[in-house]
Amino acid sequence: MGFRVEEAVQVANQIVLSTVGRSLTDVEVIILKGAWERLGYDQIAAQNQYATSYVRNDIAPKLWRLLSDALGVSIPQGFINCFAS
Repeated sequence: MGFRVEEAVQVANQIVLSTVGRSLTDVEVIILKGAWERLGYDQIAAQNQYATSYVRNDIAPKLWRLLSDALGVSIPQGFINCFAS
């Protein structure tokens, strides 16, 4: 049995909090949940009234880099799907 999306968000939030001393932002949570649901950045952006370029080129890369640095491994968008099933 895999993680639930809320559990994944909670774990990611704890990692970010312990690493950089802040919680995930609302848009970071939205991206994490969207990736969990196997949505593309265009879908995530459209469903949440964000510009696709903002999600794809600004926030998402920073989120994956933040998680990668915190864990010491590369975390691409598709990696999160490994825990969803």
